Amino acid sequence: MMSMFIPLMLLPLIQPIADSSAIRLLPTPAVVRVTNGKWTVPQRITLVAPNECHHVIRSAISLCNDAAVRDRIYLEHEAGPANRLRSPGVSFPACPISAEAYKLSITPTGVALAASDEAGLRWGVITLMQLLALGRSVPACEIEDRPALGLRGLMIDMVRLKERDEVYFRMLEEAASWKMNALFLHFTDHNGCSIELKSHPEVVSRNAMSQETLKKLIARGAELGVRVIPEVEAWGHAGWATAHYPNFAEAGRGSFCLSNEDVYSFLEDVIREVATLFPDSYVHIGCDEANYALCDKCKTVAAKTGQDKLIANHINRLNAIVKRYGKTSVIWGDIVLRSEELLSLLDRDIVIENWDYKETVTAEKLSLLRSDGRPALAGPALMWNGYKICPSRNNFENVRRFCAHAKAQEAEGVATTIWLTQRCVPGNFGYGIAWAAEHSWSQTPMDESGVAAAYLFHRFGLDPTPERVDRIVRLLDLGQKEGTISPAFWWKVEKLLDLEKPEQRAVCEAYASKVRGLEKGLAGDLLSVRFNRPDFESLLLTAACGEHLVTRQETGALTVGLIREATKHLEASQVESAKKALADAAKSVSRMERDRYILFRRLQDHWVRDRYPDDCERYGEGGIGGSHTLMWWFGSKDTYGYAEYILERLEELAANPELSAVASLLEVKH
Repeated sequence: MMSMFIPLMLLPLIQPIADSSAIRLLPTPAVVRVTNGKWTVPQRITLVAPNECHHVIRSAISLCNDAAVRDRIYLEHEAGPANRLRSPGVSFPACPISAEAYKLSITPTGVALAASDEAGLRWGVITLMQLLALGRSVPACEIEDRPALGLRGLMIDMVRLKERDEVYFRMLEEAASWKMNALFLHFTDHNGCSIELKSHPEVVSRNAMSQETLKKLIARGAELGVRVIPEVEAWGHAGWATAHYPNFAEAGRGSFCLSNEDVYSFLEDVIREVATLFPDSYVHIGCDEANYALCDKCKTVAAKTGQDKLIANHINRLNAIVKRYGKTSVIWGDIVLRSEELLSLLDRDIVIENWDYKETVTAEKLSLLRSDGRPALAGPALMWNGYKICPSRNNFENVRRFCAHAKAQEAEGVATTIWLTQRCVPGNFGYGIAWAAEHSWSQTPMDESGVAAAYLFHRFGLDPTPERVDRIVRLLDLGQKEGTISPAFWWKVEKLLDLEKPEQRAVCEAYASKVRGLEKGLAGDLLSVRFNRPDFESLLLTAACGEHLVTRQETGALTVGLIREATKHLEASQVESAKKALADAAKSVSRMERDRYILFRRLQDHWVRDRYPDDCERYGEGGIGGSHTLMWWFGSKDTYGYAEYILERLEELAANPELSAVASLLEVKH
């Protein structure tokens, strides 16, 4: 048992920042029993614990956002046996001792914390920090807690856009503050390799994380109880290697050839180095979205043995390499779960991550793995191909459902993925990370409003009024997929006429009703933010992107209407009225363009905060493509060229309108 006692010391009190009658914890504990009375929080809070516990306690305290709480805590050594940490555990009445479990008791006379292991102690201290943030008194209560899932992680795409190194430290710490315990690094893909590899420096990308920095990230993770796990793409997504070794590619595609011995020598070099760099027991080797049996050699093998054996032999051979260096393989499940026969050919010690990013995800594949006795992870996504601006309501539902399936199927855990971060405003994933943490830890997770309230309170020090909570939840309506809001999402001239259609107007108005006033409200909230202000500024900029979409929807519809009005005036020989309508349309487009330019400059300034200003992925020039990049989307001629063209034509026609020229404006193909 690990335990510590916090004695009561009646010294001057601090001013509360919120209603201390509310117990607002994230993630939601397994059991919370409110008892009689309150504990009055002293000005100086002394934690008495064995020396062996101090490093764990300090690391947990370091995650507290509120310096007013953090700086008042002092550690003292508890006299007693030196082996206190290794003494037998205790039983919780409603929460049996298990890995990462803790029990926190708060009475009017003090606080006691017991835990089953170091992780439980760390999570218990984090819960205590959240309670101390309530103010000068905390309701007396008993909390018995343990996680619903063993592995609760994030996977960050750090290669399609390599952000500044400090971004990954912040993400690791933010995840740990919500009791997440794993960070997967997706650092190889078609774009390159974003972590230094000394065995093959030729594959390493510009701005890659150095091994020295990586070791610091891993060390910080160890302090906070967060595993840092590598992912090496060892079949599909192999452009990081095939760009330098074209003979490795399967028929010229972006996958490794499964019949090329040089491929296995190369991958063993990389896996050996990665296994040495990362102390964690897992090495994720990818194996998703791959091409196979296209070259003559692979076709011949597949014809003799079948494609399933060709695939299984590759994965099992990789697994043997991984095990040779004392590690456990993790692979993606999309290919191997297509066939039960293929699955039966795989080594049984491989952990299979079932990924599915649809909001309707079912438990079918996880159930198949678990019924076969295979270790499995669930892989939902907060951001993936097609979505822009910020995580959406669909993404949140995908995470919620997949976590529920993982708990029901008793999977090893959940690794929530974040792909293509250049699609989003930098720094706006915090609410989504809190959501993923809540659903992977708690058996009875909170809804969107509950998570938003706790997120506002603990991340920003804001009193979570209903209005503020509503604004955070409404951000989910801003994260949209291409083509789902309106033709204005792309603004091609040939789509302008669609903005007149009643059904399209209804879609636009529905979106506008969720977005209007959001930026103004968040700007007011920003004045009261007590910590992590840059993250809140990201939310404010996210709202600005959504409101601009409304502006350009409305501008497009207004422009089409005014052009039609001008056409009717010209048909009636009302030239001056036609000129006025066209001039009004030009003013509307000009205002929208100014609004767009201001937003674009804000996005440029924000990009530099977390990202490299000269990164070729800023505008999608590094291979991803502009349509995957928010900066391109709000700044490119391809998406805004229509405005320049329309504005020029409107100004020209407003001076000398003629019927055929005005009518042709609505028919032009850009």
